Amino acid sequence: MIITEDEHRPGIPVESVTQENIDKIHVLFMLDRRMTVRRIEETLGILKTTVDRIMREHFGLRKLSARWVPKLLTPDQKAVKRKLSLDNLASFEANPEEFVNRFVTMDETWAHHFTPESKQQSMQRRHSGSPPPKKAKTVPSAGKVMVSVFWDSEGVLLLDFLNKGQTITDNYYANLVKQLREAIKERRRGKLSRKIVYHQDNAPSHRSLQAMAAIYDSGFELLPHAPYSPDLSPSDFHLFPHLKNSLSGIHFRTFQVILGRSVAVWQPFAMELPLSSPAKCELRSVIRFLNAKNNSPVEIHRQLVEVYGEKCMDIKNVRKWCREFNEGQINVHDEQRSERPSFRNQP
Repeated sequence: MIITEDEHRPGIPVESVTQENIDKIHVLFMLDRRMTVRRIEETLGILKTTVDRIMREHFGLRKLSARWVPKLLTPDQKAVKRKLSLDNLASFEANPEEFVNRFVTMDETWAHHFTPESKQQSMQRRHSGSPPPKKAKTVPSAGKVMVSVFWDSEGVLLLDFLNKGQTITDNYYANLVKQLREAIKERRRGKLSRKIVYHQDNAPSHRSLQAMAAIYDSGFELLPHAPYSPDLSPSDFHLFPHLKNSLSGIHFRTFQVILGRSVAVWQPFAMELPLSSPAKCELRSVIRFLNAKNNSPVEIHRQLVEVYGEKCMDIKNVRKWCREFNEGQINVHDEQRSERPSFRNQP
């Protein structure tokens, strides 16, 4: 006798996936979304595989970790954010080219003395079958410098480096706004006459009476920024990654070296025309950076002249500083100074 039917197998009985069991599991799930499959099994007396099957096939559920956000917005804050976003979008869509030409934004970021490389930056090509590379877990150094960047669609307008021990106060930021107006006047001829659309976040020093007065006196139109909305900050997506990537994996011993590296990184964004009267430490920091990249003194001098003008430094002094940096020199100052280093791009 030939049997054509499958033999009986002790699998999950179809009868266990009943509407009654589905409803029971749904009630427990609605009471506690963190309840485990094993706990539901113990509570209802249903097999774990059955519980898992019902959760997957009937409810389409999967377990996800919570996503970190800076702050949970209230319904009122969400409504404000939506309204401001729609208003800003309407202003842009009315005349996109004009809006972009008038738009100026700013933000601050920390430049650490040491920033670890990301996993993506440390990727290596290996032969098939080779073990993946290993690296020790590191964290950014405690030593850091606050960098304030003001920029528009054409490039960086103003860089400000905060001295160690200082904070951005109301008067400090108001003074930066005044410097920004002068930078726009010198770097963007005719832009002030079109009225600047100025964007900033809601930091206390940015919203102070002194800052608001400086913005008003400068003739800027302040673009509203929704509360607790780092996702609406263009600097975090379009500017700062260039700096952070260039600083990753390098140890900077002094503030001056970070300053020079930051200026060199933003040079393509900021310096379309030569700068006049550059600080000596700035020139030396740029020389040290380019020398570390194995550029010859002649090439370094050519780039300095292209950016700062013919009178910035002669080839003899460039060779002198390259030689001293190769011999271990790290200080770019003649003497210690307490003034705040601030750079404004000038024609």
